[in-house]
Amino acid sequence: SMDQTEKKSQDVKDNPCAECDGVSTLYCIDCAHTFCESCGRASHKLRVMSHHQVVSLSTHSGLMRSKPPKCPMHIRRTQEVVCLQCKVLICDFCRDYGDHKGHTTDLAINESQRLREIVEKYINQSATWTDGVSEHIKKLD
Repeated sequence: SMDQTEKKSQDVKDNPCAECDGVSTLYCIDCAHTFCESCGRASHKLRVMSHHQVVSLSTHSGLMRSKPPKCPMHIRRTQEVVCLQCKVLICDFCRDYGDHKGHTTDLAINESQRLREIVEKYINQSATWTDGVSEHIKKLD
């Protein structure tokens, strides 16, 4: 079994800060990189990156149980954005500079949550409908 020191050194190997190779606590969805607190905050103060969505590394790890697919056009980027116009997964480069520039997009995480809520609503509606049908059948008996 791993003690805390070994676990921490494994975490650093798995998720080093993109700037200083220190212990990462943040993940930028737009950059698709992990950062320590100070590097993440400092680099995202720049106006060009101030709109990026930065979350805690633990939040991101929880959301990303499986690795997002690599972009076939930009092999170093992952497809964490969905083009709502074309209904396809894309990377941030495709969104900002490529074929999907100017298209309506959202983070894949947000779109999957939105779709999940729609499916849950339909499941609840069908359960209500089924209950109603059952009540009518009982009345017929």
